[in-house]
Amino acid sequence: MVEDISLDLEMLCIRCMNNPNDPVSLQRFQNECRNIGVRMISSSSYLVPRETRVVYDTFNGSGTIAYDRTIMEFASHGRSMDYVIGRSKITIAQKFSVMVILDTSNSMTGWWRNKRFNRDLGEETSPQTAAKIATLAFLQGMDRKIDVEVMLFAHKAVGPFERRERIYREIVACNGMGGSRIDLALEKLIKRRWTKREGIKLLVVITDGVVESGLKAPGVPYLSETEIPGGANRDQQTRADSLVQERTLNHFRQIVMDGVSILYVPIFVDENMASWKSGTYSARELVKELETIGIEIAPVHDLNKMVNVLFSGLNSLARRRGYKTSRKAIEVK
Repeated sequence: MVEDISLDLEMLCIRCMNNPNDPVSLQRFQNECRNIGVRMISSSSYLVPRETRVVYDTFNGSGTIAYDRTIMEFASHGRSMDYVIGRSKITIAQKFSVMVILDTSNSMTGWWRNKRFNRDLGEETSPQTAAKIATLAFLQGMDRKIDVEVMLFAHKAVGPFERRERIYREIVACNGMGGSRIDLALEKLIKRRWTKREGIKLLVVITDGVVESGLKAPGVPYLSETEIPGGANRDQQTRADSLVQERTLNHFRQIVMDGVSILYVPIFVDENMASWKSGTYSARELVKELETIGIEIAPVHDLNKMVNVLFSGLNSLARRRGYKTSRKAIEVK
């Protein structure tokens, strides 16, 4: 069990968000997140899946002689040791691709929740701050040999980006970018054929679980500040939200069918948000639908334990998929 993230790190995250052009603070924040990620990764033994292939080549004394192929070579070229064909097995690591989709919508921020629910929530204790720390810990902690990318979504999807200094700055600088259109991020992933890549594919989604259209209907309760003309009444807005939710579920089904392992990390620290129904589903109800699809769910009920929940969920998913063994599995207590 890794110790809870200190408030100092959260305040450092806020400092970087308010001044993303401060290279000293940003580098310190990245280093702290890297230390956390490396500790979490090292506490378990991840085994990249391997596959065995049969290789035929000129016999060199190792392996066995492939008699059928050797006879064919003799018939074509005559009897000679140069045409004796050997057969051997080699084991190669499968390609491992990881995509992190991070929710940067308004509902992840403290300022929006204060405005929407009349709260007094400091940004250092908001879901977006814990999500940024967990995301950077994951990105920085994963082996550099593994292909890891990240995508951001709010009222539109941005990315995917490779692990480079610029994207770390982009993640930290976010402070609410509109509605919660995760369907656009998933659609972009499918269109770019990321789900069709060879080898093992892991998708990690970090969000507060709210899925809605982002349309703003005058005089009607809404879950975003996106300045897009919305429906004129509650029914129209509900239909728009329901359509986005159905598209989201369909995209998740397609991604699972393409053989992608998915870890969904909903942040349920606010019962109002978890139970708020926009469209057909609340965030909590949507999670139940995702479970029926076969998606691994790792809900966060305490922001101080978000990093632990993320890596505990990864451990559970990896064990189920067969590319993880651990004598010291991370558990959330």
